[in-house]
Amino acid sequence: MLNERIKAGDSDPRLPLQLGELVAAQVRERQEELAAALVRALIPLARDHSVRAPADGDLLNLSLLVPDDRRNAFVEAGADLARQADDIDFRFTGPLPPYSFV
Repeated sequence: MLNERIKAGDSDPRLPLQLGELVAAQVRERQEELAAALVRALIPLARDHSVRAPADGDLLNLSLLVPDDRRNAFVEAGADLARQADDIDFRFTGPLPPYSFV
């Protein structure tokens, strides 16, 4: 509705801001849903996990303690998720010392 009012020439200066806020809220909601789906998909492969605040521009900061016997399954799951999400870049690092879980 806001977009239609703007296109129709409504001169209310608050409309673009309101539309921007609405779009930003929807983007945040989509990102939160995607992050939750990623966590649900990966934590079954881990012995433990830790979710932290994402760094600037990141969607998710997730540390997973993956046992050696689940390593291949984890790598395959990560690759599958990366293929499904065309507009997201995945960065996996490790193995690292388990400092996130002490």
